[in-house]
Amino acid sequence: MHALTENISDYEGNLAGGTIIIERNTFQFNTHHRAVDGQAEEAVKIRGRPDDGVYIRNNRFYHLKEPENPHVHGQAYQQRMPDPDAIDGWENLFTSDNQFGTAVCGEIGVETPAQASREQWHTVSLRSVYQDPVVMMKSASYKDPEPCHIRLRNVESDSFEFQIGKWLYQDGSHKPEFLSYLVLETGTQRANNGTLIETGKTSVNHEFKSISFESDFDSQPVVLTQPQVVQGAHPAVTRNNNVTADGFDVRLQEEQRLSDGGHRFEPVGYMAFEQGVINLLSTRLEVGRTPTEVTDDWYRMNFKTTRDTPAFLADIQTFNGTDTSYPRSNNLNKYGVDVKIDEEQSADNETVHKYSESVGYIVSEKKNGLI
Repeated sequence: MHALTENISDYEGNLAGGTIIIERNTFQFNTHHRAVDGQAEEAVKIRGRPDDGVYIRNNRFYHLKEPENPHVHGQAYQQRMPDPDAIDGWENLFTSDNQFGTAVCGEIGVETPAQASREQWHTVSLRSVYQDPVVMMKSASYKDPEPCHIRLRNVESDSFEFQIGKWLYQDGSHKPEFLSYLVLETGTQRANNGTLIETGKTSVNHEFKSISFESDFDSQPVVLTQPQVVQGAHPAVTRNNNVTADGFDVRLQEEQRLSDGGHRFEPVGYMAFEQGVINLLSTRLEVGRTPTEVTDDWYRMNFKTTRDTPAFLADIQTFNGTDTSYPRSNNLNKYGVDVKIDEEQSADNETVHKYSESVGYIVSEKKNGLI
């Protein structure tokens, strides 16, 4: 549910009979439920003074805190009266057991572009408007076997740009690939079934940086990381390590030929998901990780539940092999997907990744739309 307005009187202050109960809803927002300034509107608006009472209980609100004043616009819920100064507090409106800052606000999508040159960028217009979004577009499919990675830039409230990135030794062109993306608001959120999701940003260079979660994960989550901008002339990808319930390590990695040099700090986004099946408002995600058995050979990963048109994201969770690497996927269908560790060839022609890695993944039963 996105928003609810109840007219429970004649809006002239006269009492209305009956009891209204609003419970067990998850309120999210898209462009239709935001004020002109981009801020979230109220999820529930009560117009008038109820006679018997309005009960708002056991709901999840994207708004960060419980309302303090019945008249203020943009809260989780609001009570509108013709003369706001005539009342000091809530009029026959009762609340209990609601959660705030918990509803997941985001969207998922798929793009299938070709890359004509390293100067070409593709624009994705988002379905919603976000205050502080993080974008993940990882991994890449294997329609074209040349090494590649996905680069992002201009991540805005309602759009972002991406390209199929090529390394400096390559010509910059690439055949069409199947690319899935996920957009979430920065912060800690909970899915409908209580599953924890944390989205954040940090600044990283070529050295590992330890990130501590703000959330209390009960077990090892799956972490996806990706640069959100392009800074510097040398392409770079993120590598993760030491993922625990408390945090993880992340660094930037240039092509192997340049690995002895440094890399300037870049803004990097991350998403951390509790493993398992995550029930969202309009879709369901499956989150998991492979055993530490993935190399440059294809590894078949079977999904726990089938889905007809899945969107798929993945990231390497370990740093056992130090050569510059990126996750690639192939043969995606409703039953599973093949994954491998793809090395680039700037220093030599071999792409053997002899040290096994663990790959974390997110698969959605929904291919496009708000989640």
